[in-house]
Amino acid sequence: MLNSYKVSIPIGEVAFNEDDAYKIAKKLKGGCVVKSQILSGGRGMGTIKETGYKGGVKVVDTAE
Repeated sequence: MLNSYKVSIPIGEVAFNEDDAYKIAKKLKGGCVVKSQILSGGRGMGTIKETGYKGGVKVVDTAE
């Protein structure tokens, strides 16, 4: 519907695992925003155990 009114819509896809995310990021060519959907108790409250990152949204420069 938004597209029919010429409203800008960001390009995006859903990844269900690490391999999906890598393939999608490679197609986007350049930086992208990765948003994880987690139950954390509030905005910015989640922590990714493996990396220690806080929050569920990260801007990345490469697919790696």
